[in-house]
Amino acid sequence: MAISENQKLIKKLLKTADVNIDGKRDQDIQVLDDRLYDRVMSEGSMGAGESYMDGWWRVKKLDKFFAKDVYKRQAYRREFGGVLPQCFFSPADHNLTR
Repeated sequence: MAISENQKLIKKLLKTADVNIDGKRDQDIQVLDDRLYDRVMSEGSMGAGESYMDGWWRVKKLDKFFAKDVYKRQAYRREFGGVLPQCFFSPADHNLTR
């Protein structure tokens, strides 16, 4: 199965926060349903959360996953002097284009 553009973007976003797709570390996510990528691209952080609740992805330690989000926001604030809104999962938060 070919990797979609949405999957490439989500992978890139997660990588910037030291989270891998289908990795083995506590903060790495396991994608169980490939519809996740389109949902996150269209619904942002809300879609990421709802797809987690729907069982489309899982993570060993949800707290470590979100700790990476907090760390990324702090680094962004130091680097650029602004606040990175919502979850790093949300492409709209990063001004990414397809």
